[in-house]
Amino acid sequence: MPHKTKRWRGMLLAFGCAFAAPAGAGFDIAVPLPEAPACAVCPVTVTVPGGPALLGSATGPAEERPEVDQVIAALVLVQSEITVGEIRRFEAATGQAIPRGCWVWTAEGRMRFRDGAYWGAPGFEVAEDTPAACLSWDDAVAYAAWLSEEDPGGRWRLPSEAEFEYAARAGKGVDYPWPQGLAGICAAVNGADAESRFRWRNTACADGTEAPVPADAFPVNGFGLSHMIGNLWEWTEDCFNPSHRGAPQDGSARLAGNCGSRVLRGGSWDDPVENLRASHRVAIPKERRQANVGFRLVRVAD
Repeated sequence: MPHKTKRWRGMLLAFGCAFAAPAGAGFDIAVPLPEAPACAVCPVTVTVPGGPALLGSATGPAEERPEVDQVIAALVLVQSEITVGEIRRFEAATGQAIPRGCWVWTAEGRMRFRDGAYWGAPGFEVAEDTPAACLSWDDAVAYAAWLSEEDPGGRWRLPSEAEFEYAARAGKGVDYPWPQGLAGICAAVNGADAESRFRWRNTACADGTEAPVPADAFPVNGFGLSHMIGNLWEWTEDCFNPSHRGAPQDGSARLAGNCGSRVLRGGSWDDPVENLRASHRVAIPKERRQANVGFRLVRVAD
């Protein structure tokens, strides 16, 4: 069923329900708008058009190489990171309290484990629409399983690493995929800026807060998605592999390798500009909870 769109200046190849053209062509394209939630507790989603993609970087560090040609199928992706309010509803509905204890930043800019820290008190003030941090990979999988039970027409899962990078790039094959590239980062991304405590902060940027921000704080990208880069690192389905060698060409998750650690993508509110590149990737133990890590999900129709 066709979804609503708005007009946007962009560059994406025609595929599915949105259109694109080579970078610089200046064609008008249709950018997907948010869709109605699929169930009473389901988050807002956007249908991302499928298309050809490049995973990784030809010039980045070893863990980002080699570049892999891929074709990504269309996917229905949650528009923004899962929020504090959504996690609160999950706990209330299931009776499953996510374990407390999280790695948070000290006032001196060091990450330390704090016993009582959790998604509702991650070391910074939160509201219902604040992206939820201090969530492990296992927490994200449990939330996805709950949504799958509540949604009569679909199941939910984490995106693959390749799907995440494709969605973050939104059709632009560059490191910083927004208007003006690196020079435009202050208007596009919530990273470590002038308000932050970190020695690597970017003093050119000042958005009035150090912490993660709600979904409408920065512009959506060319696929209509919020904060695919910056704000919070986000879990993907993939087990960690030290390079992209052997990555599947259909963009599916890599479920072999070091599966005790899972890949994070997107960078976060506490990151320097070099970590806010579309190809940048890290991995941490899947049971670890940090004040700079959250997630979003993919919905697969039954």
